[in-house]
Amino acid sequence: MHHTEGQPQCSDYDFSTPKCVSSCDIDSTYPIPLNKDRTKAKHAYSIRGEENLMKELYENGPITVSYTVYEDFMAYKSGVYKHTSGKQLGGHAVTLEGWGVDEATGTKYWVVKNQWGKYWGTGIESAPDAGYFKIVRGTNDCGIEGSGNTGTY
Repeated sequence: MHHTEGQPQCSDYDFSTPKCVSSCDIDSTYPIPLNKDRTKAKHAYSIRGEENLMKELYENGPITVSYTVYEDFMAYKSGVYKHTSGKQLGGHAVTLEGWGVDEATGTKYWVVKNQWGKYWGTGIESAPDAGYFKIVRGTNDCGIEGSGNTGTY
């Protein structure tokens, strides 16, 4: 529920990191032992630029990207985000899942899954785009087209 009005914030919690366990719960009904249920990437690589990101998405699916978060992004609710004002707040990693063009304005955009929870942005869990946002495509807004990373399995 990170950055969601009316919801607990990350800073409201202070947890100790739990010990890493290398086995499943004794009463687990999951049929695959942990040592046989691991997936490792064969090759990791970076993707840069609008056309390269689109090709990678089309051929291989979602891509991890990072971008710079600015103050005006915190007010996003809907539409296609484009940074226009406010200071830099830091970096953020998200999942690039698709692209499109806004029919009303002709603005090209990326479809991005945010990891701040399903209430982020719209504030409504059942909204069709809950937890997602659109960011302008083709201008490397906030550096989003310069930082794709993925791999093969």
